[in-house]
Amino acid sequence: MPGSCAGISRHIPFLRSQLLLACAIFTLITALLAGWITYRHGFDGAIWLFPMLAVGFSFFVWQHARKPLETVERMEEVLRDSRKGQLHKRITDTAGLGELGRTAWEFNEFLDLIEMYFKEVNTCFKLVAESVFHRKALSHGLPGQFAESLDKINLAIMAMEENSQWISRNELASQLHSLNTSNLLRKLKLNQQDLVSISKEMDEVEAIASANREGAESSLTGVGHISDALTGMNRRVQEMAQAAQALGSESAAIDTAVHIISEIADQTNLLALNAAIEAARAGESGRGFSVVADEVRKLAERTKAATSDIDAIIGRFRRQVDVMVEETATATAVTADANRQMHDFRTRFAEFAKAAESTIEKVSRTKDRSFGSLVKMDHVIFMQNAYAGVEKASDCDEARAAQTDHKNCRLGKWYFEGIGKAQFGDTRAFERLGTSHADVHAGVHRALALSREDWANHAELRQQLVQEMERAEKASSQVVDLVNAMVAEKYEGAKGTMPMEAVQ
Repeated sequence: MPGSCAGISRHIPFLRSQLLLACAIFTLITALLAGWITYRHGFDGAIWLFPMLAVGFSFFVWQHARKPLETVERMEEVLRDSRKGQLHKRITDTAGLGELGRTAWEFNEFLDLIEMYFKEVNTCFKLVAESVFHRKALSHGLPGQFAESLDKINLAIMAMEENSQWISRNELASQLHSLNTSNLLRKLKLNQQDLVSISKEMDEVEAIASANREGAESSLTGVGHISDALTGMNRRVQEMAQAAQALGSESAAIDTAVHIISEIADQTNLLALNAAIEAARAGESGRGFSVVADEVRKLAERTKAATSDIDAIIGRFRRQVDVMVEETATATAVTADANRQMHDFRTRFAEFAKAAESTIEKVSRTKDRSFGSLVKMDHVIFMQNAYAGVEKASDCDEARAAQTDHKNCRLGKWYFEGIGKAQFGDTRAFERLGTSHADVHAGVHRALALSREDWANHAELRQQLVQEMERAEKASSQVVDLVNAMVAEKYEGAKGTMPMEAVQ
């Protein structure tokens, strides 16, 4: 048994020591008193009865006081163990101790309440750690602040349940978002590659259409020359037909003249024959006239023979002229039909050239619109990379992709180094596109920088991060509107058709 206590009772003996000391002093005083009386008055057995009674009384007191003292020591031991967290020990064997026994039982009941309280708390929080929230702390039967504390713990458990559900939903949403983002980025990149391929193919189609247009224009010029040549040929063939017809008419006149000459020869021959007959009748005097008549007859016969030959030649010539006139008429019809067909072909070729021009315009517009779609896709992918980089807050692939500045991305290179200025430099939307595009990258870069700070514990940083992403989204929407307005302004020639948010 310890002989001293700590703190303010450091120099005061415990109750057991005090009782033992009191019994010893009482017995010693009684013995000293009996010895002093014996010394003064002589020995008397009755006097020494008192020391013996004192010893017996002290022993009786000690025996009866030991149980309460042991109970007090037991209470101290239980309190010491309770302080160490051992709440299962109790104070027993307190019968006949009166107030001390009642105090011990009250102490036991207090320990029962504490043990029950902590068992409820431990049971609830053990189940909470296992994500079981339906088992609440049972406050019924506990008094006062014990019940109030358990009720508040139940409120805390319900809050933990809601928080756990929110965490579960957030975890599920985060996993789904991560899955969606990864697949979305992959699909968007595939679409981006498709748009890049389409844009390149549209460039090739535009080049082919331009070559076709140039070929059509050149062919149209050649067709015009051929048409002009056929027109001249048709005119000359018609002139030849007219000349052949005139020649046919002249040959008919020659034929008539030959017939007249033949008739004159016949009449001359007849007159010569009559003259010969008359000379024969005259006799010797008409011999000279007969010779002349004979020569005239011979001349008439030769004229007749010559006219026959001329008539045959004229006949053959006339037949050739008739064939030539017929062939010339056929050639005239053929050249007229060829000229008409060439005119129709020239008209169709002009329509083809016009269609080629329209095709080039539509292909060019489609190419520019596909480039606009590619720009939109680039911005969607860029913003998705930005969100992923902000969410991961690390040097990931998405963050590195979002760190690209506004001069080295696809749109930036097209704007500063490519053909953008040559094709769209005259539009107002092109002038404003550079500023909005730079704002997109600047907002994302500031958001990425804030994501690497301790935003989880600073609401102000979180608010700034969200604001920067909102600015980037707004600027991205302006870029999309400006690209649409730029294409519309180029082909429609109406600057007033741009969206108000793009021009203001």
